[in-house]
Amino acid sequence: MKKERLVFMGTPDICLPSLKQLLKTQQLVGIVTQPDKPQGRGQKQRFSPVKQLALDHQIPIAQPNTKDAIKDALDAFHPTLIIVFAYGRILPKSVTDQYICLNLHASLLPAYRGASPIQAALLNNDTQTGITLMRMNERMDEGNIITQQHCDITQTDNLESLHDKLADCSANMCTQLLSQPIARTALEGLPQDHQQASYCKKLQSEDMALSLDESAITWLAKIRAFSPRPGAYLIQQGKRIKILEAEIKDNKIHLKTVKPEGKPSMSYHDYCLGHPEGITTC
Repeated sequence: MKKERLVFMGTPDICLPSLKQLLKTQQLVGIVTQPDKPQGRGQKQRFSPVKQLALDHQIPIAQPNTKDAIKDALDAFHPTLIIVFAYGRILPKSVTDQYICLNLHASLLPAYRGASPIQAALLNNDTQTGITLMRMNERMDEGNIITQQHCDITQTDNLESLHDKLADCSANMCTQLLSQPIARTALEGLPQDHQQASYCKKLQSEDMALSLDESAITWLAKIRAFSPRPGAYLIQQGKRIKILEAEIKDNKIHLKTVKPEGKPSMSYHDYCLGHPEGITTC
């Protein structure tokens, strides 16, 4: 069958299973990812996971930093189909009007439109989430829904495990989508119920702080939503302590794994050997 001239737009590592699957089966004419940003204490320029994979496979890369530059980069690739997953910017109307842009979003839209849907599902103690494939427009996560795939959230899931489940789920969706010729009418999708929409924001450090005024349920939700990185935390004796794993027993939070400031993660038992006063919890 005739393959699409496919462009993939994405940035973080959740994209990698989908991109690897597309590299096996499709003609990728270009990859668009966010510009390199300084990271770490040395503020060295580091490539995004998507850029590194593109370099490894010698796929042409564009890293535009304005809406006009995004349009110019895509025009240069002449795509017949664009797949977007966690790219990090809203595409301009000039792009979504001209091209068929399909977005993989890590929630069951219209729930959790925005930048942190995986964390939002865990913070709200949801038992199910999923991946939505939608036809993009110029508004944030408001496009018509083409298909959805559900994913259960277990009591032991945290950010890392749920992230990996949804990454694999998105790769399966890409495989199903492109396993046969695509009828353009099938990519129109059905409108979302905007009255049922909920939103999640870009998270800041203060969102990960644990307060003694919060309940054990809230503590556990935060711990799961930010583990193992960046980590829910509290300040004790002027030091930041990350809580990476805990459980609730008898309506109280019981710590299992912690990471003191400047030290590796350790069991709470081992922490208490050096700090017999322990950690004050809610």
